[in-house]
This record gives sequence, C-alpha cells and structure tokens, in this order.
Amino acid sequence: MADARLTLAIACPSLAAAQDLSERIEADPNLDPSAVAINETDEQRGAWEVVVYFADAAEAERARVSYGGKVRELPSRDWVRDSLAGLSPVAAGR
Repeated sequence: MADARLTLAIACPSLAAAQDLSERIEADPNLDPSAVAINETDEQRGAWEVVVYFADAAEAERARVSYGGKVRELPSRDWVRDSLAGLSPVAAGR
C-alpha cells in the first residue's frame, strides 16, 4: 500500500453517525483507503468527524463525491524528526 498523501474529512453530528459512516466507507468496494479514523471535534456539541487517508487523488475525489467532506493534501514532513525535536536527551547507563 502506498503512503497516504491526502485526507478526506467529513463532519458528523454524533459518534454513532461517525461510526456508521466509517463502517460504510470501509465496506465500500470502490475505495481502498490507507486508514479511517474517527475524531471528536467539539466535546460540548458532541461533534465528530471521520478522516479518511488516501494515496490516490482520484480515489479521494470519488470518496468526496460519494460521502461529502473536504479533501486536503498532507504536508510532506519527517514526522519522526519533528516528534523527537521537543524531547530532552535522556541519561542512561551508570
């Protein structure tokens, strides 16, 4: 499977709606996403979103037409380097 380059974010009014949508996307025979995630976006309102990761722009667009939402390109980053940048050195040994 190729690296994900795009995300499709779809707003949902509830966790149940997000779970249902996530299951429909994962079962869609016309799509082969790299990953599907459910995120809470507003705890007070109970708002959620489904984020679908794609390697192929045409596939992301097909999913957007079928399910709505907004396609965004993922930035090209060295995620390991960036995540380690904020850590202090650890002393090990005697």
